[in-house]
Amino acid sequence: MNSKTTTIPFAQLEGVNLAAGTVYEGGDTGNLSDDPLTKLLKCGNSGGFRYCGSLGNLNYLIITIAADNRQWPETIDPESGTVICYGDNRSPDHGIHDTPRHGNLILRRLFKNLHSSRDPRSHIPPIFLFSKHPNKASSRSVRFLGLCAPGAPGLKPPNDLARKRKRLESKRFWNYRATFTILDIPVIKRAWFEDLEKGRKDSPHRPIVWKMWLKSGLYRPLQQGRQHRVRSCDMQLPANDLRKAMLLKLYRYFSSKSYKFLHFAADIYSLSDPRIILGRVRRHLSDGSYNITGKFRLGIDADPVYLGFLVEAKCYNPGIGTRKRKSIGVKEILKMLSRLENRQFGVLVTTSVVTRQAYETIRKQSHAVVCISGTDIIDILMSNNITSVGQLTDWLSDNYPTGS
Repeated sequence: MNSKTTTIPFAQLEGVNLAAGTVYEGGDTGNLSDDPLTKLLKCGNSGGFRYCGSLGNLNYLIITIAADNRQWPETIDPESGTVICYGDNRSPDHGIHDTPRHGNLILRRLFKNLHSSRDPRSHIPPIFLFSKHPNKASSRSVRFLGLCAPGAPGLKPPNDLARKRKRLESKRFWNYRATFTILDIPVIKRAWFEDLEKGRKDSPHRPIVWKMWLKSGLYRPLQQGRQHRVRSCDMQLPANDLRKAMLLKLYRYFSSKSYKFLHFAADIYSLSDPRIILGRVRRHLSDGSYNITGKFRLGIDADPVYLGFLVEAKCYNPGIGTRKRKSIGVKEILKMLSRLENRQFGVLVTTSVVTRQAYETIRKQSHAVVCISGTDIIDILMSNNITSVGQLTDWLSDNYPTGS
């Protein structure tokens, strides 16, 4: 993708091609008519899931994600072309498949057909992916990310479409987390859209990469090159009261137990991926501090490969309800890097945040460091069915008793 972003004004949207990375501006009247997608494509004027055709026979699907939504963190990996997005059941008011715009029902059908033993991918429509991109021209502007296919290379069910349990105002509900791959099709020609809108799914204007995926399931991703993602401090901390209370409970429980927090931090990382194998505790004679080593398993069962890692843990005040936040700075990062020795990567776990300067030191210099901040810890706990302060208290007491 070019470093300079191309922008198409709202008045010029009708009849244009769709180019990956291009921003398509919305209008400025302040109502639904400002939506740029309805000028680009034949679809409804709102919602993260829209389609052309009927629910039972989609000509194409449009998904719009919001990368800055902390409750539902939708992400794009520009190097692999993979995208993580969430379904449309985002409150406890509906069953997982009973949403008004049927987004989760569509996701279930897509991935069911993807893995069908009989004629797989045959009923999967083209999926056009956008992200919200508000700018000076309009709060409804969008960026086109590309044509995508459900799933990703090497990703098997149920990991490509995973059910995720959430809690809102003491009510629990389920939503989907879906993985897609953006295909290597930089420009979508208008002629293909016109054929799709007429129901011509075998259009001669279909891109070759799309036809190849339909036939063989081979993903050829659109790779945009390395980008340096730096999360803000706000993005690293919980957004709602329950998650904040859980993080505060953690900090208070471990604030005077740094050695126990190290074991907790290693366990949290281990809970995030079954391929993680924890090793031994190491003590540094220079300052008396401790860390834990481990290995990350890659490859196949018959011939695995192991990458060594080192876990550093910092139980710092996250500053919830106060202004006394203590953050991870450049000094801590440099000390950790000096201790990696011949290991392939480091894992930093903190109840607080990594400062922007420290984050940039990691990313811009391409250091292999996994940063697990306050909100990430809560995400991992909740994905392992620890979803309340009470459950967390019991789990901590059972696994890290204060008297031992």
